[in-house]
Amino acid sequence: IDIIKVPGGLPSDLLARRPDILAAEYRVLQAHHLEGQAKLAKLPSFSLTGRLGSSSSNLLDLLKSFTAGLLPTVNIPILDPSINARYKVSQAQAKVAREEYRRVVIKAFEEVENALINLDSRKKQRQELASQLAKLRIVSDQVKAQLREGMVSQLEVFESERSLLSAELALLENKQQILADTVTLYKALGGGWSRVQVQQAR
Repeated sequence: IDIIKVPGGLPSDLLARRPDILAAEYRVLQAHHLEGQAKLAKLPSFSLTGRLGSSSSNLLDLLKSFTAGLLPTVNIPILDPSINARYKVSQAQAKVAREEYRRVVIKAFEEVENALINLDSRKKQRQELASQLAKLRIVSDQVKAQLREGMVSQLEVFESERSLLSAELALLENKQQILADTVTLYKALGGGWSRVQVQQAR
């Protein structure tokens, strides 16, 4: 499996596909919808016009009551404590939903940041391991040549080969870690990226 190169210019709106962000966004929209319904419920509900299109008696009674400083005969929900209480609850729920959405989005960006930092660190480590492996291969070839000349023992050849094998295993383990970190980045982004998405963001 080849190591996947992470392109530059990944757009932040890739995160909008994440299930947790989609769910939090839905909760915000739902909470605001309920808040809007609760707000509408505070208004009095009756016909503003009569059969012929003129002002209805309910509207006239309401205006006369307010003008005279009296309690209106028409029921006004805004004066109903229970309706006010429900509206305040819906406002509080909307605020909680917005805060939860904010928390989820921040968490998503942190996960992407951590995945990118880990990938960058692994790739720098890979360069060092590859350089070390190249040097050990040269040493191993030199020791084998010296063995043919009788300058070193077979034990020294075994030691150089053991060091070479350890370096190869370290490089292989590093590759596995890079692949795992790439999968983590894919998940953090909500499903990876496409060439089109990267080009559109530029």
